[in-house]
Amino acid sequence: MTIPDNQLIAWTAQGATTSAAQTHLAIRTALNSFTGWPKGIGIDVYLQGSYRNDTQIRVESDVDVVAELTSTVHVNTLRMSVPDQQAFSKNVSRTAAPYQWDAFRQDVARALVAYFGAEAIEYGSKAIRVKASGGRRKADVVVAATYDDYLAYSGPQSFRLIKGIWLKNASTGAELKSFPKIHYDNGVAKNDMFRARGDFKATVRLFKNLRSVMIDAKLLGPNEAPSYFIECLLYNVPDECYHGNYGQMVPNILNWLRKTTDKSLFVFQNEQFYLLRELPGHWAAASCERFIQGAIKVWNDWR
Repeated sequence: MTIPDNQLIAWTAQGATTSAAQTHLAIRTALNSFTGWPKGIGIDVYLQGSYRNDTQIRVESDVDVVAELTSTVHVNTLRMSVPDQQAFSKNVSRTAAPYQWDAFRQDVARALVAYFGAEAIEYGSKAIRVKASGGRRKADVVVAATYDDYLAYSGPQSFRLIKGIWLKNASTGAELKSFPKIHYDNGVAKNDMFRARGDFKATVRLFKNLRSVMIDAKLLGPNEAPSYFIECLLYNVPDECYHGNYGQMVPNILNWLRKTTDKSLFVFQNEQFYLLRELPGHWAAASCERFIQGAIKVWNDWR
């Protein structure tokens, strides 16, 4: 017996959006009202993660907010050819900005404490957490600077780059790069009516709820399939698998994943890195396979 349509439809339901918007507004207000910023800096504050991407489910509570310092730009030229690197060095002056990420993170923390109170703030290695209160959800504020990843450069009017964010692990000092805006844009494109017929994001929510069933059945460890990885995995599934109703889509997706034996070329939704690697920040191939096989077993054994 397969999973009935009414259950599949229930699993596609989107979690609360109003409280996420209120949380984002509260963080933005805290940063905008802070009077300690140096003159001339630029800051962009925006949602990322499941609430930004419309893939949140009802059990999710944390809201991810990025505070991006746009007036300080970290540049990578190593993906360009040597001639392009030389042309870049000749034409682009690279002097260190006077206001760097470390000072920005300290000031973001000061702004959040000034607005919410010291008792509401916790400090993590990758984000500053603002505790939930009233209608405001718990928020992880990712403090970052703009990251320009150059792919080609032949002159000031002829270059190609990818924009992301740059930050450091506050505990280890390791540099981290991410591309949340590209992730979002690619998800919107995948969800388009001419591609996944508007069902990509709903199907991500369905599979995130299916994960809970797998964990309850001891088919999957509680931390083996983070929501972000599930979304990226389903991004790699061809658009034609998303046609039909959910009772057709789910087995189409699972059959495609089962038959695809070489998954080494699967990418993150931002299309900048491979998904399945034995590296920090990537999904272990064995955990991904347990997720796929667990989903197949739940589908086939449903009673």
